Formats: sequence, C-alpha cells, structure tokens
Amino acid sequence: PIPCVPWQSQLWTLAVTQFKVLQFEDLKREGLNCLAAVGQAAVSAPRLIMMEYNGAPEKAERIAVVGKGITFDTGGLNLKGTGFIESMYMDKGGASAVLGITRAVASLGLKVNIVGVIAAAENAIETREL
Repeated sequence: PIPCVPWQSQLWTLAVTQFKVLQFEDLKREGLNCLAAVGQAAVSAPRLIMMEYNGAPEKAERIAVVGKGITFDTGGLNLKGTGFIESMYMDKGGASAVLGITRAVASLGLKVNIVGVIAAAENAIETREL
C-alpha cells in the first residue's frame, strides 16, 4: 500500500475530481475491521483508496468499480497448501483493474461518473494479526 502518492498524482492530472485514502485508524473508526485486521501485522499499514471522476456532473448516476490489492504470506511463510497458492498473485488484479478503468475513463474524457474503491493491504503473519 505504500505507493499511493504516485497513483494520486497521476490520477489528478487526468481530471479525477476526488481522491481520498483512509489510513489504519480511519479504517477502525469507520468499522472496516476486516481490512484493518488483515493488514495490521504488516510494515505498511492497510488503506482504503477512493477516487472519483465526474465526466457527467449533470447526472446523478454513478458507476462503482471495486477491487482488492492484497499481497499475501509475506515474510516467507506459506499457510496455503500446494495447488492453492500458485494463483494468489491475482489478489492484486482487482486493484489494478480499478486503477486501469479509472485512468482510461478519465483520460478518454468519457461522459460518465465513476467511483473507484481499492482495499489495499499486506497480509503479513504476526501475533498482532487477527
């Protein structure tokens, strides 16, 4: 979750009208305890990243795109059996899709309103983790 700032600067240049990042304490305060728990043992705190593009401000409808960006089993520990971990790299695919869609819609100047939300955490194993 550390590289939020480069995403923000790139998205702002593409007319993303709002960009907000909820930090660990914000997650707890908002009751997003599962996301907070998954990432609480990590070096980088978990975050919820929200971005909005308003290409049709006269319309009330919004398209929501939600994805997760979870790194897994950091520290060399593997809790998953053979046949289950090989495709876990795809746990970041949802976050990548949200960023790509938001960037494409904004760069093309499409006449739609879109809200992108990314749950980002490093799933580290430690005594603080749930």
